[in-house]
Amino acid sequence: MIETIRRSHSDDTVSVGATLAFSHFWILPRLSEFRARHPGIRPKLVAEDRTTDLRRDRLDVCIRFARPLFADGNSIVSHPDMVFPVCSPALPARTGADARAVDITRMPLIAADSVNPVWLSWRSWAQAVGLGPELARASDRSSLRFNHYTDSIEAALNGEGVALGWSMLLSGHLAAGRLVRIGGHVLTTPEKYHASVPLGRQPTTATACFIEWPGERFASGAGSGKTGVLPTEYIG
Repeated sequence: MIETIRRSHSDDTVSVGATLAFSHFWILPRLSEFRARHPGIRPKLVAEDRTTDLRRDRLDVCIRFARPLFADGNSIVSHPDMVFPVCSPALPARTGADARAVDITRMPLIAADSVNPVWLSWRSWAQAVGLGPELARASDRSSLRFNHYTDSIEAALNGEGVALGWSMLLSGHLAAGRLVRIGGHVLTTPEKYHASVPLGRQPTTATACFIEWPGERFASGAGSGKTGVLPTEYIG
């Protein structure tokens, strides 16, 4: 259990890898909560979208969106996610339409390039939920395209169009009403968010505390997650 590895080490630093989107939308808005709970721990956030290797990049823990198994580490906690279109509430309000009844193919779509094959594009999302080629063609005609997901969501917040929204990442914006769901289609992904630690390395106290934090959040969020440190023989 996490309590066991917490007692075994007493390092005060933890190096955390995550995508730019997960760092921006999930970790940073909640970081003050973690620091208030663990004032003696010094997190170092390493945010980038390239493929991460826990051992090569000398990370203590990595939050990744993928399917196990992982060659470089064990998955300690995980959580699924749901993907659906989102936009500023001002966008459907301009036409007086109900956001859930909007025809997405007639909305301005915001596209984001992906460096990770498990991240969804409009085309792959449309195929997965059965909306067919019409939405894919609409996305190809998109007048806005970004190379970072964070920028596409910023554009959606500013009323520029509709973006694909990951429920876990955008829960704060959705709860605050800054973004709303569009249409009635939603996809639960086969991939999950995983908090992983390097193979062959005993987690320090700081690492254990950091893992416990998203573990609690994942367990209390939508969908089913799992918490706790897995046995050393687990191949993750």
